[in-house]
Amino acid sequence: MPEFAAASRSHVIRTARVRFWPEPELLFYAQRVSATRYIFLFPLSGPTGTRAKNKSPRDEIQRAAPAAAVFVPNDLFFKPGSDQYFTDWSCPTCSKIFIRTLG
Repeated sequence: MPEFAAASRSHVIRTARVRFWPEPELLFYAQRVSATRYIFLFPLSGPTGTRAKNKSPRDEIQRAAPAAAVFVPNDLFFKPGSDQYFTDWSCPTCSKIFIRTLG
């Protein structure tokens, strides 16, 4: 996590809002503010996530237009019965909008 935080600090101005998921502590380490009120997305990605629940955070993220995004898939996202809507939306969206800076 320190490498994500360091990259965020070096690539994104201090006043810019960012989107980190699924690890909200990255906001603290990077000393940045979340682009949305959704700082903890596990409930949207695990077996309890539903498409209806996922549309509100997706829309808020799109409206916020974060200056940077970090998406780190977690095993919870891929448990049997998990709705992959948010993961399926996040990966291509991040790939189109943001430049990959870490290996």
